[in-house]
Amino acid sequence: MACFGDTIDSLLETYSKCLSLLKGLKGARNNKQPRQLRRSIRSDRSKVRSVYSSKLSVAGSHLEKGDAVARSSVRRVIKRLTSATTNLLHLMTRGQNPLIDYQSLKTLSNSSRVDAVKAINDLSRRLSTPSLKSSSSGPSKRNKHPKRILAADSKSKLKDKEASERKLLKAAAEAPETE
Repeated sequence: MACFGDTIDSLLETYSKCLSLLKGLKGARNNKQPRQLRRSIRSDRSKVRSVYSSKLSVAGSHLEKGDAVARSSVRRVIKRLTSATTNLLHLMTRGQNPLIDYQSLKTLSNSSRVDAVKAINDLSRRLSTPSLKSSSSGPSKRNKHPKRILAADSKSKLKDKEASERKLLKAAAEAPETE
């Protein structure tokens, strides 16, 4: 089974294939839309790569392995982009001057980036939650006896800790990236 890192690599490769296909489009010289679309796709690809690298440096092999939920989310993004690329290729091979909706393609690229970054952040959040870390990374070494019920004050401490972890992750995700 492919790991999450491989799935992210496939997504980045899909963005690259989209860019290669768009290089072949010849539009009117004064038409800025193809250039803006290519710029948007490059930016989206870079953002996904940056977020993944950032989270990977924190979570390491656990993030690289990922889980089924994260892999499935990113695979859906890849399928959407691949489908749009295939449709564009069909348009290009049918006629001399295909009518291309650049704004829709740009919106698709941006929403794909948002969904991929969300999948990465959600996986990172799941991995940072102590009770889920062991279950998402394979068989646990803990004994299989039922867990004891936590006291009310222990539950509130755990909720406070989880809330502060979410705030830190959110702040890290929203921090402007330096390039």
